[in-house]
Amino acid sequence: MSIQAISNTLEELMSCINEAEVLASKENATDKERRQHNFLLSKISVLKSGVTADEFRNARMASLQKELGLREIRVNTEKEKAWRSFLVHGVGNDVRIPTGKESRANEAGTQSISYSGNSGYFVPAGFHKDLFEGMAAYDEIFDPQNSNVIETETGGPYAVPAVNDFSLQGSPATLQPIGATLASEATTGTEVDVIASQVQLSSYLYKSGMVFATLELLQDSFMPFATILEKVFARRFAVGVGAALVNGTGSAQPTGLANAVGGSPVIAAGSSPNDGVGTGDVTIGSQDMTALIHALSPAYRPGAVFYMSDSTLHTLDEQLDKYGRPFVMWDEGFPTYRGRYRIAICNSLPYPHAGAKTIYFGNPAYFLQRRVKPSTYCRRFSEAPGIAEAGMVGLQSFMRVDSNVMLGQAANPPFVVLQQHS
Repeated sequence: MSIQAISNTLEELMSCINEAEVLASKENATDKERRQHNFLLSKISVLKSGVTADEFRNARMASLQKELGLREIRVNTEKEKAWRSFLVHGVGNDVRIPTGKESRANEAGTQSISYSGNSGYFVPAGFHKDLFEGMAAYDEIFDPQNSNVIETETGGPYAVPAVNDFSLQGSPATLQPIGATLASEATTGTEVDVIASQVQLSSYLYKSGMVFATLELLQDSFMPFATILEKVFARRFAVGVGAALVNGTGSAQPTGLANAVGGSPVIAAGSSPNDGVGTGDVTIGSQDMTALIHALSPAYRPGAVFYMSDSTLHTLDEQLDKYGRPFVMWDEGFPTYRGRYRIAICNSLPYPHAGAKTIYFGNPAYFLQRRVKPSTYCRRFSEAPGIAEAGMVGLQSFMRVDSNVMLGQAANPPFVVLQQHS
């Protein structure tokens, strides 16, 4: 059967089902309506024979989403089957039910994991990649273009060389890239150690928290559980891990952006020069943004990005300079500051209020974000107290991450921060 024929059959099938459901819901149906209902049931049976179960499930789900006014969710059929097998039965091609230590097929080395109840872990194809892509939709700190992502196969200590190919030049002295010099064959070059130090990255375990679902719902529902669960896990990790990558202290947790950069912030004067009313505790003016840009060494400005929450972006998006020009310009749906620097929406950063550090500006290549690839998996619980009695299964996802900033010269960091006036 051709693709077009299948599409037409599905559309006719869904139309018949919807009409039959309307007729079946009538308490006092006429003889004509009852005959029509019986005819539709026969037609539905014939039409269903021309489509696969997966095609019918997807069509039914799309119909329900349309009725509810929801945006259509496209389903990966193979992934959905794998998830349902794991959720309902605890088995499947990508499921391991370990005892004590286990060497996982997709990881280098052996990892010790503790288990309780009837539990195993699930590593669906593409789970690591899909999860971080979903996290980037909630917090753009996870977008690879906004940080230097390092993925490792194990979680042991990982050293990254802190490259420093800059020197202080000019008067007043500013940080500038070291350039080639004119020389003759007889002269020797001046050696500069560009790898002056190392940044140590660890790996900290984060759990999504338990998500529960009833077995009946899993068995009977048409909803795309694989897509829904991955979105739930992505949102939870984006909120918890996103905050740690930015605000972590480095003590038994990631060394966050704020802690690594330190230094003296640019204090906001507010939007009063632009609108005549805004104060530095809750507003941001064009002179604040200019001061922040020039607080970052010119050596780091190419490719630099503004990091801020959606609330801060909203504050800027409402602002105009004294010539009536907007602060925020949009490039193919993405915000920029006056078309010059990209803006990354990171909702782990605070909204504008007194004393808050609301905007970071810096070069993403120097913000290190470590992800331990084999640590991204999901566990299933079915016999833990309170779960089996209710006829439910519990699910929890895990990942290991860390963050730090590569500081070639501590006095000239690759990130600067705007702080609201207190």
